[in-house]
Amino acid sequence: MALAAALAALIFSCSREPAPRPDSDVVVAEVNGARISLKDLKNEIAARRGLSPSVSTKSAGRGEVQDALRILIERAVVVSEGERLGVSVSGSEVEKEIERFRSDFPPGGLEKALLQAGTDMENWRAGLARSLLFRRRKWTMFSAGGRNSCLSPSGSG
Repeated sequence: MALAAALAALIFSCSREPAPRPDSDVVVAEVNGARISLKDLKNEIAARRGLSPSVSTKSAGRGEVQDALRILIERAVVVSEGERLGVSVSGSEVEKEIERFRSDFPPGGLEKALLQAGTDMENWRAGLARSLLFRRRKWTMFSAGGRNSCLSPSGSG
């Protein structure tokens, strides 16, 4: 009886395939300790296509994947360098930018547009803050003379 139970346990444990890892756990690149996940890559491809992140990106071609990954790596380099230089963006600066966007819409229009795009205000606000921070850090890097060939303003790299 004990032998049968051990044999059954062995068969069941050997026949199971490991559970697939979520895209957020699959690291496709690492830049100065910052991880870029498969989820980040898929979201970037979807964004470049003008789609919401929930849309499948299985049909992405090699060039599309390479371009999206290059952009994510460049962003990570800029963010890392910005952190080193002590560059940040305040909450009031983010709110000011949100109000600038809101002025382009009728009351409630920004929120409606975000919902139609497949996102909500909280996620969009976080993305806007990252965008402002990225722009400020990139500007600081270039104005400080810390030019990086892959990030040159002329686009050669």
